[in-house]
Amino acid sequence: MEISFFYTSQLTEAHWASYTKSFNHVFNKKFSIQKFKDKYSNNYKRESYHGFIMDGDAIVGGCSAIPWQYNYFGKDIIFALFVDAFVHEEYRKNEFALYDAYNLVKDKLREDSIPFIVSV
Repeated sequence: MEISFFYTSQLTEAHWASYTKSFNHVFNKKFSIQKFKDKYSNNYKRESYHGFIMDGDAIVGGCSAIPWQYNYFGKDIIFALFVDAFVHEEYRKNEFALYDAYNLVKDKLREDSIPFIVSV
């Protein structure tokens, strides 16, 4: 198992297929690849930040952050909305895997001058 960082623009069709399959399995959903592509690219940067838990080429978990520009008391500030955290049940033995994926995303956000993370 390896933890890897990707910008949305770096994801291959194989990544999209693997991510969608794992996400739908964990959450018992039937979302399309296009739904995720739209979700992660419809923002001011046209891409998002992803920390993935990988088993070879398969994405078996991860978390994502979508950057948004907000007007905060009259000042434009960039926040990242943290979304879609999951780990496939067969890979939950390492309780720090998701935390490690989060830290990769958080560090890359900081490098790109996005100082705030919001999660609901």
